[in-house]
Amino acid sequence: TETTHRDGQQGGLPLTVETKESGLAGLIFVVKQHTGHELPKTDPLVQKIADWMNQEFDHGRQTAIEWDELKGHFAELLSVPTQTKVHG
Repeated sequence: TETTHRDGQQGGLPLTVETKESGLAGLIFVVKQHTGHELPKTDPLVQKIADWMNQEFDHGRQTAIEWDELKGHFAELLSVPTQTKVHG
């Protein structure tokens, strides 16, 4: 997992990508960074997406997988609010 910034500067918008070497831990990190959910390595969704990523790289993919591409796989997870605000 590599985290860079779209504008190349600290404080810019984070752009997180997955590479062939990222593995499950890298995928879980990216999910937590973008959704606030920390999923276990044994989660079926994590396993399914990790398998898809491995297939992509095994079939010759050379480019990293960005969050914009991954987020579609997490649509159900993204539709659930991660925090509830309490108004006083």
